[in-house]
Amino acid sequence: MAAEFAQILIRAKDDTKSAFDSAQRNMRGLESSAAKLSGLLSTIGIGAGLSVVGLAAFAKSGIDAADGLNEMRPTASTT
Repeated sequence: MAAEFAQILIRAKDDTKSAFDSAQRNMRGLESSAAKLSGLLSTIGIGAGLSVVGLAAFAKSGIDAADGLNEMRPTASTT
């Protein structure tokens, strides 16, 4: 008796290359910007570095405040 088998041919088109290339370009751009910022901060000195830290802390406190409001929303009457 001859062995029976099935053969399935699957063809696919890879459309992800352009997306990955774009992501890679964006990451290189981000790396370049971070390096420039780092160089600028080291040129300006520690005062500017502290300003950036202060700005980040301010942004974090705003996010924390918004999060606190979101946590309070289910307990508050909103009718």
